[in-house]
Amino acid sequence: MFPSSSGKIVLTTDVVKSLVATKSPRLTFSDKTDGRSIVWQTFHQVSVDGTITSFVKCKNCAQVYYHGPKTGTSHLSKHSCGKSPQKTNQGVNTIQMNLSSICARVVPEKAVKKINDVIVVGLAQDLRPLRTVEGCGFKKIAQELVNFGATYGKQQVESFIKNRTSLRRYHLENVVQDHKNQMKTDLGNAPSLPTFSFTLDMWADKYKSRDYLSLTTHYFNKDWELLSPMLDIQEFAGDVKSTENLIKVVKSMMLPYFGDKVDEIMSKSYSVTDGGSNMIKIFPTRFPCQCHKLNLCVQWTLNETALTEKSSKNSKLDKKKCLLYKLIVLYLNHAWRM
Repeated sequence: MFPSSSGKIVLTTDVVKSLVATKSPRLTFSDKTDGRSIVWQTFHQVSVDGTITSFVKCKNCAQVYYHGPKTGTSHLSKHSCGKSPQKTNQGVNTIQMNLSSICARVVPEKAVKKINDVIVVGLAQDLRPLRTVEGCGFKKIAQELVNFGATYGKQQVESFIKNRTSLRRYHLENVVQDHKNQMKTDLGNAPSLPTFSFTLDMWADKYKSRDYLSLTTHYFNKDWELLSPMLDIQEFAGDVKSTENLIKVVKSMMLPYFGDKVDEIMSKSYSVTDGGSNMIKIFPTRFPCQCHKLNLCVQWTLNETALTEKSSKNSKLDKKKCLLYKLIVLYLNHAWRM
């Protein structure tokens, strides 16, 4: 312990460890009664001179950890002291884990119906469309929950799924940074480096009139797999959407992944964009988006306004033909998105 600038005694992890090691009578331990996580089956709260501190101690060994009011429990869940814990359901969980690793049981139709009924009700309660179950994100979450239950047995979701505040504060930024670091490594190992293909597009939020720019790169890895990671989406805050301003934004989006090689990569890479005058010169080598050109051609030629004007001038273009042309437009609009 050492005095702080205010004159009060400050506890550190090393000080608490020393008190625990010497079995100081100043220490008392208690269970955390308001904790919902299963880790509190393994840890005691540490009190010094009758005052609860921001430190916890493993019930089975002398390991001490800091746990403040804004600290999660992920670092506590990783603790392993090598000793058998007190009698809990860990033995049952271990047996379940070993059995599940050997074989998977055949799921009866009744159980399949029940879980899908629960999914329907759950989506309705959260006002989510049924197509949510077809998304790769939903399937990823569901598979991880299945694996979690097979490993650790029956659990209450409140004990391990954090609220949105905790997810935003302790997980979101780290997950995003981990993905960016992995993308940076993959791009650095790309056989085509410094040559890539890029697609970029700009669109507006019609409700708040905000402009956004997205940048996606395309390349083959060493196993000849085509990868298309989206590097970034940024709101374009400038008043003038000139080519020069767009180049600055694109470079800022590439900088975290390519560092000082941004200029070289832009000069040796290829881009695919729409025909906007401010988009065609961002990359020196650019190809037009054929899907965009086809869509514009069909819309300009066969849209409802054009058909109405043409039918008034040409009596041979009757309503049946107009309807047929509209169906063709709908089909082509759908086909190019597939």
